[in-house]
Amino acid sequence: MVGVIGEGTSKELTPQWKSPFADSGLAARYSKFEGLLQVFSGMLSEAGAGAATTVSTLNSRLTWEGSETALALVLRLYALNDPKKEVMEALKTLEKMASPELSANQATATALQGRTPGAVTVNIGRLAIYTDCVIAGITMPLDKEKNKDGYLIRADVNIQLKPVEIINKSKIESIYG
Repeated sequence: MVGVIGEGTSKELTPQWKSPFADSGLAARYSKFEGLLQVFSGMLSEAGAGAATTVSTLNSRLTWEGSETALALVLRLYALNDPKKEVMEALKTLEKMASPELSANQATATALQGRTPGAVTVNIGRLAIYTDCVIAGITMPLDKEKNKDGYLIRADVNIQLKPVEIINKSKIESIYG
């Protein structure tokens, strides 16, 4: 499927930095106690000295827990000759690409009968190529301009894509042709 990249297309890289002890200290187990401790010690402390806390530099150090890359692709479809083929069939194909094929009969289902949605490759103007992505979401219009037969003559489709695995630093060079 080929479409024009629309305005608003973006990529987001989100490193996941977490505090490994965020849910394991006194503050997490006894949050009311921690709050009372800070209030009480603040009332007793000298002006400007601050309140007491059970948080230390050791349990406040962040650790990396992975990264997530997400592509928000705006795909502009429009009909030059045949709205059914050029817009409606393209929308149907996108929906099929994002959908699984599940077993219809649970009683006879085996582990190999169902299929998850397949991975896709995204080629953004031959400037960046992302392989092995999954479609995480699609937003399609239902109310835009239509021809006399009721077929959309144009559609801006929002597609959320995610690589199936973290993109290593060493792989970034190959993405950008």
